[in-house]
Amino acid sequence: MQLEGKSVIVTGAALGFGYGIARALGQEGARVVVTDVHEENLSRSVSTMKADGSQVIMRKLDASDLNAFKGIVKETTDLWGRLDAVVHAGVIMPLEDWENGNEGQWWKEMSISFGGLLNATASAWDVMKKQGGG
Repeated sequence: MQLEGKSVIVTGAALGFGYGIARALGQEGARVVVTDVHEENLSRSVSTMKADGSQVIMRKLDASDLNAFKGIVKETTDLWGRLDAVVHAGVIMPLEDWENGNEGQWWKEMSISFGGLLNATASAWDVMKKQGGG
């Protein structure tokens, strides 16, 4: 992969797919900002990534918070001069099955899963457009 020196934000990077993606990006030379709401698990993930030799920083982020997401994008571009990708892997776990769910839980899941995707796009759009892409 051609990832050396690329700057990437990964949401949901404390565990699971988000962590696996962030770790693989770091191992391939990308500079990674890992985010999640679960700081303790995120800290363990960062320790492992640093032991791999990855250039990584961690930030607490609720992906449903547009202003917080914009802050992470600004911090990333201030630190590394550009943003090449955002990987939105944040979801609420455990997901409730349909029979045990309720309207409040469904909307909370949507605000993280789909809303987080919209916030990632809205936050990175102007930066990537100005750069000519990611």
